[in-house]
Amino acid sequence: MPQHDDHSQPTPPQASDSSDATLSRAPFDPAQPDTTDLASLAHLTKPLACVRCGYNLSGLSIMAVCPECATPIRATLLHAVDPKAHELAPLRRPRLLAAGLVAWTGGALLAVACIWALRVTDLTPYTADAVRVGLLRAGVIAFTVVSALGATTLIRPHVAATPVRPRLTIVGVLAYVPLLAALVVLHGIFDPRMGPAYAGLVTRVDTDRIFLRMAIGLLALVVVACLRPAARLLAQRSVVLRQHGTNRQVLLTLAISIVIAMIGDALRLGAWHLNEPQGGPIALAGVGMVICGSALATLALIGAWWDTLRLRRVILDPPLPLAELIATPDDQPAAHTTEGAQ
Repeated sequence: MPQHDDHSQPTPPQASDSSDATLSRAPFDPAQPDTTDLASLAHLTKPLACVRCGYNLSGLSIMAVCPECATPIRATLLHAVDPKAHELAPLRRPRLLAAGLVAWTGGALLAVACIWALRVTDLTPYTADAVRVGLLRAGVIAFTVVSALGATTLIRPHVAATPVRPRLTIVGVLAYVPLLAALVVLHGIFDPRMGPAYAGLVTRVDTDRIFLRMAIGLLALVVVACLRPAARLLAQRSVVLRQHGTNRQVLLTLAISIVIAMIGDALRLGAWHLNEPQGGPIALAGVGMVICGSALATLALIGAWWDTLRLRRVILDPPLPLAELIATPDDQPAAHTTEGAQ
């Protein structure tokens, strides 16, 4: 019988102990980083609250997840880190500035809300409460004062010099003085003496009141135009406002809305000079433009107020550069070398 060669058939290799250990390793744990990835070796060196639950993520890998809610730490970094944080100039008084910004837009918004409430009472002049009307007129003045005081915090808010000249901001703040005077004349003297300005959407043509409204609109334009550069510079401190909010141009929308309302008042004056009967097409078109401009201005103020609320959080808790939050293994030898030199 032919002899079979023992080496004619290849012998399959035997699994080594190291391969067995590799196959039998523990299941993947998302909280433990993959050490084969260099990025996973970077860890947080400073306290950082989870964007979802507030857990302190200090010491964890940037590739891990929050131990409490399993939110990826990278999502928290995207929320808390600003790549341009090192370029932002330090602020003089962050808390005062944050409160002033909210008072600036919030006071203006509340003053406009009081004016809207007054116009609603004009539709029912015989059932309006005199005390409530008086409080609304006083509210217009008081909230405008609050807005003016808040605007003063926009004057030189940074420690270092900035591209925005403080003189322009000062002009905007000083424009509040004649603006307040015109509002006092309109809501504190003229309207109480002359009665409701609107009745059933048909306006009483009164040239003195229209000129007062146009003067108020012009002064409001000066305030917005002079304070807008300082506000836009502060908006650069927020990643969200820098990428989206400033592109919406809420203050520019506010200025355009004021112009629309002023054009409406000009149409009403034109109807009066043309001896158009009360409730004519030109006068009604003017009233419509006043209402549309006022509504757009109110929406723009709501947007500006909301942006200042977001900016307030950024000013009180400014974002940090990524380099100050994380450390990599490459940073550790440098630290040891420095300690040895000491």
